[in-house]
Amino acid sequence: MRTLLVVLSLFFGHSGWAADAPAAAPKVDTETMAYLEEGGFNMGVPFVEMQPYGDGWFIDQTPEHYVSLSGFYMDQTEVTVSDFALFLNKAGGDAYFHPHQPIAKKAGEYLPLNEHAQEPIRQVTWTAADAYCKWAGKRLPTEAEHEYAAGGAEERGFAWGDSGAHCGTVNLFSGQSYCHGHVRDVASYVDGATPEGIFDLTGNVAEWVSDYYGDYEMGTETDPAGPEEGTYRVIRGGSYLDAGPWQKTTARYSAHPQTRSEAVGFRCVYTDDMEDDVNRGDLKTPKTTSGDRVQSGVSVPGDVVGAGLIQPLGLTLMDGIFYATEKNVGFVTAVDPADGDVSIVAEGFETANLLTNDGTHLYVTDTTAGAVVQVSLAGTKTEVATGLSNPTYVVADANHVYFSDDTTVYRASTSDLEPEVWAGDLDGVAALTLNSGNLYFVEAGTSSATNARVVKMNTTSAIENVLVANSPSIGTAFLPKALSITADGSQLYFPLQYRNWPWYAFPCSVSTSGGTVSCQTYSPPQPVGMEHMNGTIYWGTRFTMTQYTPGNDAAFSHVGAWTRPGAMLQDDGSLYWVDQIDGRIYRHTPEND
Repeated sequence: MRTLLVVLSLFFGHSGWAADAPAAAPKVDTETMAYLEEGGFNMGVPFVEMQPYGDGWFIDQTPEHYVSLSGFYMDQTEVTVSDFALFLNKAGGDAYFHPHQPIAKKAGEYLPLNEHAQEPIRQVTWTAADAYCKWAGKRLPTEAEHEYAAGGAEERGFAWGDSGAHCGTVNLFSGQSYCHGHVRDVASYVDGATPEGIFDLTGNVAEWVSDYYGDYEMGTETDPAGPEEGTYRVIRGGSYLDAGPWQKTTARYSAHPQTRSEAVGFRCVYTDDMEDDVNRGDLKTPKTTSGDRVQSGVSVPGDVVGAGLIQPLGLTLMDGIFYATEKNVGFVTAVDPADGDVSIVAEGFETANLLTNDGTHLYVTDTTAGAVVQVSLAGTKTEVATGLSNPTYVVADANHVYFSDDTTVYRASTSDLEPEVWAGDLDGVAALTLNSGNLYFVEAGTSSATNARVVKMNTTSAIENVLVANSPSIGTAFLPKALSITADGSQLYFPLQYRNWPWYAFPCSVSTSGGTVSCQTYSPPQPVGMEHMNGTIYWGTRFTMTQYTPGNDAAFSHVGAWTRPGAMLQDDGSLYWVDQIDGRIYRHTPEND
């Protein structure tokens, strides 16, 4: 209690109040809270022997141990933007305000933005969350209290029960796409509430709790408060960015207490012994206002030119219309960037992987079916090749289509669609591209890393020119991934990815006439695609779109974080890519940087 009074005295001055002094803090209203009875439960998960691939994400949830808790009240909803704006006006001020919050500061007053007032507050540090709860006459929940509220004495797998997480019960990442891709108003998911009526204990935004992050203690504990000291604080509950495993009641992770995120908020708890002499009363909810807010963390990585796709992977552009493959639903879809209209061109693919066009038709690789298929804009499908082993890459010009499987690069005329072997006996293929009458491909070295190489083949003579040969630095440790040619055809750019975890990479280049390979800068892990545009190279990684200007930049930078790029292309000075998670086609125009 001493700590609470000291903090409040910093906010409001001396804790003795004149009878007619205006209230500076709210009354505690337990009608907006749910009561959790005194009880006990097994916290965490039982230890399971590590498997060959680790399963390390849940190790910090072990060992399972029995915890007894006293009764407590918990907020039924996460603290809203409107709630937090009131706190800023009455106590917090600029100390806890941040322009990335959906709050506008006008004439010295903090006003929630109209459409965000009932959303959970985010972009708040642990320190701000802790200060708010104390101002409200409450405190942050302990980690044990959060898990008990979410799972109950019956130790539910999820807040609502043991049935799996899906978009009907929780705002999350479904494994293929986001349910919404952004936060929603609190208590929007009635079916995801706990039996006591607590909403969004998983999903929407994850939540700060009071504990320092650390290993669990063995044995029985009563009202545990976590380690006495530490560097990081615990976050619980998962967010709209997280998949099913992170929505489980036992899931936990850590962050520095000064971290801000678009996906982390908080709620408070109260116990009957939490009394103070702060002048509390009914406070007027602040009015809302219109305006724009600056977002970070999950800011849109580019202009949205199409949306509503399901796990898109391939992308091509023909006559001003984008065509994308929707991988696991087996669709080829057209997206008109002029009005955002989305229509299915063809369906029935087992796995619609990558695609290209010859100016008239589309060509699609179906990895599971082992086929390459020509698709007319009317939706007619004609098989180009069948019986292939994992066909993936495909490129085309007006006269020929080139495609690969595990061991061969094939070529077929776009008029008769009769395939022929163009390069055979290959040890895996990792990329294909066409430029100025030359086909470039990567031999992956799948069975023997020393076979890795980058090859240029003339499309008329079929003469091979090995631009990058196997070597201890490239063939053994690294795998060339993706290919991009400069506009003048003089330089080939490609990312070199480490073959094993953690799959880090380096963007590299070599003259298209051959010569020394130059690697410029470090890349985030798992590069996907690459485009060279106006002197800058762009490439996707697991969760970002990245850029680097050789000879100018000291290191790479992000076009946009929180994007999962699939195929990418450039057109008329802009970069386009599909996001495999949120189902959008993004455009990035460098002049907008």
